[in-house]
Amino acid sequence: RVLELDPDDSMAMVLLALKLREFKQKEDANKLIEQALQKTPDFPYVLRYAATFYRKEGVLEKSVQLLKKALEITPHSAFLHDQIAMCYRNKLVELIDNPRSKNPRNPEFRQKTQLFSQCKYHFGKAFEHR
Repeated sequence: RVLELDPDDSMAMVLLALKLREFKQKEDANKLIEQALQKTPDFPYVLRYAATFYRKEGVLEKSVQLLKKALEITPHSAFLHDQIAMCYRNKLVELIDNPRSKNPRNPEFRQKTQLFSQCKYHFGKAFEHR
């Protein structure tokens, strides 16, 4: 209904997209997210909700990219640091089960170490700015 009254309301778009995703209407949700990002590419709340959408979809790189862009605008946001750390944690969980990540000679091991450091850094920043 809100989009009928104001079709340019990018906040309403991202919030509706999150709801549509819950109801398994991912194609419509994805279109709304993309429209919202085109209309207001530098609005921190649109960026954070779009990042949440992508994180829930498992598109972690896109989520981190949007969160870092929002962090440039609001550098002391505990929420943004927390969400970035959550993305890195999700990537880390995937790597932990990979047997190649246990051998220090493999790139997966180095990636696991980097992800752990990034998680620690961003969770620390989130705690610092709370």
